[in-house]
Amino acid sequence: MKYFLLFLLFISIQMFAQTAPTLLWTEYYGGDYTDCFRSIIETTDGSILMGGYIKTTASGMYDLYLLKVDSAGQIEWELIYPDSTSNTDSERIEKIIPTQDGNFVALIHLFYWGDLDGTWLMKFDTDGNILWIQEYYGYCVAEDFVETDDAGFIILGRGDDNSIFDDFWLLRVDDMGNIVWEFENDPLITQLDWALVYSIINHDSEDSYIFNGYGNYSSFFCKINDDGEILWLECNDFGNGNKIIQIENEFAFGAAYYGELRIGKIDNFGNLIELTVVAIQDSVYGFTDFVYDADIGYVLLGTREFASGNNTRDVYISNLNNNGELVWQECYDFGMSQMGNSMFIYDEDYFYIGGVIYEGSHAFLAKFEFNNTSINEEIIQINNFGLQNYPNPFNPSTTISFSVAQTSSFVTIGIYNLKGQKVKILSPSLCYTEPFDKLRAGSVEVREKKQYSITWNGDDNNDNPVSSGIYFYKLNVNGKTEAMKKCLLLK
Repeated sequence: MKYFLLFLLFISIQMFAQTAPTLLWTEYYGGDYTDCFRSIIETTDGSILMGGYIKTTASGMYDLYLLKVDSAGQIEWELIYPDSTSNTDSERIEKIIPTQDGNFVALIHLFYWGDLDGTWLMKFDTDGNILWIQEYYGYCVAEDFVETDDAGFIILGRGDDNSIFDDFWLLRVDDMGNIVWEFENDPLITQLDWALVYSIINHDSEDSYIFNGYGNYSSFFCKINDDGEILWLECNDFGNGNKIIQIENEFAFGAAYYGELRIGKIDNFGNLIELTVVAIQDSVYGFTDFVYDADIGYVLLGTREFASGNNTRDVYISNLNNNGELVWQECYDFGMSQMGNSMFIYDEDYFYIGGVIYEGSHAFLAKFEFNNTSINEEIIQINNFGLQNYPNPFNPSTTISFSVAQTSSFVTIGIYNLKGQKVKILSPSLCYTEPFDKLRAGSVEVREKKQYSITWNGDDNNDNPVSSGIYFYKLNVNGKTEAMKKCLLLK
């Protein structure tokens, strides 16, 4: 029988806090005239797909512009369509989304000068080959769209007769872009004399959709079912809306309000849960996008207009943690006046922004790296618990082993992310069948110990897979944290 002497050992554990990110590089794309990216997304092969518009001649109008680059910004292919020198119409990609079948669909705004505007949906494959195009003449200012569960789409837009201050519209189309239904006026909408709309999202757990907008000088949220029937409409004074995303069973939205940037949450019925006003630098001209990551929090993208009023703008980026507290904010200059329109987080350590440089009229893509500043936090650890995991790094699971005395009646393993947020609690089943022996050596108790293990499958308490990254696992014995180590999940 072996006996182990318990003693305390102070160790240093690395935790992390973030400062403003580092701009790694900026790449410029397009021709000699006005070019712009309106939407950028990550593809499943780790590349970046960007969409917007390009002007190929000084006298011509805009053509839609699609570009695929690798993670270093090097061009894999580009598409200019219809590559026309016509002076009567222009095309502009508003948004790109991946589809269930591994392809992509772009939402396109058509400008018919001297006539009604229109909207296109264009489906294309991973190599940029166009599969089909559908045109919806008279449906102006397309803003957003989502894929439905049956591989169709719901398109959200506003205005007619080239007026942006008008009623919004909704189209439900099938997987080939054919119209299934068109939104008809509803008694709930009569309270809005006019409406601008911005973003629509598919409710993951229901066959319904929520979109937001701005009407009668107040923001609103509206929920519809798959047949286009309005389920509820909630108006408020949150500000000029921007985007809405789903986070578990809640919905986060961004808004601008008299120079402020705001992030808020509503529940499934449009009731406000929380609202955070971002303390901004100088004045902010606009709020263009935001993204969310459970470990990073919210990353906001906007545009700062200089106080001189000379229409020169910088790209404004800030980060809020999950509690709505400002972590960092910074402005960036990529060359004269610029605007960032779209962003996404890449592999947790980086994020990309796409937009336009007004001076020189180029589309740009910028890559940033999140900065992790180490903070030493001393904790007391009892060193003879033998806490370890194998394999490390791991994917998809790792086995955590440890030794505890037979009097340890309650043992848990807690998994935590870099922000100290609890991810999962594991409860090993400890079966004690041997008699417990102990001795006294001064004031230190000596106990017999046994080895145990439990498997973590890289998931949270809801059994959802967690993302790649560093995690801490803590051994808690009888309500006290006795040991802590870190592991690395690589996918």
